[in-house]
Amino acid sequence: MEIPVFLSYAKPFNQKQTKFIRKVAGHLVENGFKPRTLGITDNSTSAPLIKIREIINESHGLLSVAFRRGFIEKGVGKPNTNLTGHTPVSYTHLRAHETGRNLVC
Repeated sequence: MEIPVFLSYAKPFNQKQTKFIRKVAGHLVENGFKPRTLGITDNSTSAPLIKIREIINESHGLLSVAFRRGFIEKGVGKPNTNLTGHTPVSYTHLRAHETGRNLVC
């Protein structure tokens, strides 16, 4: 019996990423798992987060792949402002600390 797992990833934008996702999904299948991904194995006409929650509730695990989407060699955020002492935090990092009571949607 296959064990359903939610496989989450942003749409790959090059062949290397596409190949990687295929290998990950294939590895899961070879080891008795059934990867489920919104827009690939599961579709919905409702809001995406509703279907994602449904898939997660029906799954026994989650694997999330985060591809590098850009590269900034040097940049300035909010130039000419006095933000010393503040450290920027990624949106993904903030989402990792959410609970059912304080979800940001």
